Parts: sequence; structure tokens; C-alpha cells
Amino acid sequence: MKENKPDVAVPDKIEECAKREIPMLREELHNLKKCQIAFLTTAFTATGLLLGFTSKLENPLHVCLGMLAPLVIVLPASCFFFDKARTITRIVGYFRVLEDILNDSNFPGWETALSEFREKDDAIDPSLREIITMQKPHFQYWSMAFYTFVFLTIFPGALSVVFAVSAEWPSILHWIACYAVLCVASVLAVLCIIRNGRLISALLRGENSYHANYKKWCEILGRQTRESRKEKHKEPNNPANRSQPIHSKTSHITTQT
Repeated sequence: MKENKPDVAVPDKIEECAKREIPMLREELHNLKKCQIAFLTTAFTATGLLLGFTSKLENPLHVCLGMLAPLVIVLPASCFFFDKARTITRIVGYFRVLEDILNDSNFPGWETALSEFREKDDAIDPSLREIITMQKPHFQYWSMAFYTFVFLTIFPGALSVVFAVSAEWPSILHWIACYAVLCVASVLAVLCIIRNGRLISALLRGENSYHANYKKWCEILGRQTRESRKEKHKEPNNPANRSQPIHSKTSHITTQT
């Protein structure tokens, strides 16, 4: 007769699923970071090429519009860049949950260990001043990217304003058209900078940070956070912390009369 093999335990299935997901998440993180670099380099390249092309134009209205042309690429690229950053923090938070499933307390895993390293370095909750001045090295990447996009946004606009003020316009209609486009571009640029500023604040110290996403994933998946398990383990009434009685071998020895 054939023996029926027992079904695989549910925890084993969860660990098997976690092991399959980790390489895919690593690849996804790698692709997202490459995508961010592509957005940043594209914004730089487009700004340089368009401004260089604009310098060859003669019509004042065409020059004004050409100087603002880089914003058509820079503004969407900056928004997409920080949207990808938000996706990265969500994946890292989920990744830390997988590490909790696969690893024990003695070996937390890379993302969890990196989070604890940042806590030891007193950088997990930086002040707004420290973020703006980039005093905390762990957050310089996001801050530098934000300031880079702000520069790529302001620089073409500033050139266009300076040109519009100093140029000799052939007609009043050209002047009105230039300033109308300037006003629209300025409003869009300000809204984009404010939007990205709020997002980077949430990425660094708000609801979209690594740790905040980790806590959300734990809540969604019905798991305790690593900090909660540590606190529970330290409780004096925890059965795991109670000392087990030691039975002497002599108690099992009967004397012979």
C-alpha cells in the first residue's frame, strides 16, 4: 500500500513563498533605481540640449519659449522620480517583513540590519533643518536629488525672465504671449516643487518612510513588528523569560537498602 505523504505545513509554504519573492524584489529595486538615474540624466541632458538650441534662435518669442522648453521634461521627470522613490520605500518595507519570516533574532537580514544601523547612527528621525542642510548622510541622496530638480526647474525660468525683461519685442502681442507662458510655467513649477517637497518630507520622516511602510505591511499581513517582539520578549511575565527548574540527577536515584 502506498503511504500518504503529509501535507507541507503552512509556515513552510510561507517561507517558500518568501524565498521566491526576495530575488524578484531585489531585481525590482535594482530596476527602480536605474529608472531614477535615467530620469535624472534625461532631465540634465534635455536642459542642456534645449538651451543650446535656443541660443541659435532670433525671434524673441521663440527664444522665450525655448528657454522654458526644458520644463516640459524636467517637471514630469521630477514627479516620476519621487514616485519611484515612494515605491522603493514600500518594497523595502515589505522586504523587511520577508526577512522577519526567514531569519531569526540573531541574524536580522540586510534591510533590517541597515535600519538598526541607522537607528544606532541617530538618523532615523532627522529634523527638518538637518534634512534641508543635508547633515545626515543617510538622507543626502533624496535631498540632493530634490535640490537638483529644483535647480533644473528654476534655472530655465530665471533665464527666461531675464531675457523677457531685457529683450526688445517687435509687438505687444509677442510680449503678452511670452509673459502669459511665463506665468503658467511659474505656477506649474511652484506646484511641482511643493508637491515634491511634501513627498520627500514623507519619504524621510513621514508616512512613506522605510519604517512607516514596514509597520503598515506588518499590520496588513497580521504580523508583529520586530520592535514589538523585542518588547514582548523583555516582559517579565513572558513564559519564554521564565527560568526553567533544574532537576538534579540525584532525585532520580533511589537508594537501596
